[in-house]
Amino acid sequence: MKEKPRVYGVATVGSKGQIVIPQEARQEHRIETGDKIFIISGPPGSKNIISLVTEEGMSELLQFVEDHALMLKNVVGQIPLKRKKKS
Repeated sequence: MKEKPRVYGVATVGSKGQIVIPQEARQEHRIETGDKIFIISGPPGSKNIISLVTEEGMSELLQFVEDHALMLKNVVGQIPLKRKKKS
């Protein structure tokens, strides 16, 4: 069964731009001191949503893309591209 998204709490941005990831989230996702976290915006067009992705999570995502590159390329090739209008 697919896991549902969870809300672990709210973090306040400090004067140096830092946030504290809640302890429960760190434990559940095995995030330890010194770990690197990718900070990603999205979905496209949204300026109000960011996601935190662990190195392990990013590695898994990249491996999935690599393993399925041909199929993904074929699927993307069937999607009409939206061209940006020149100003």
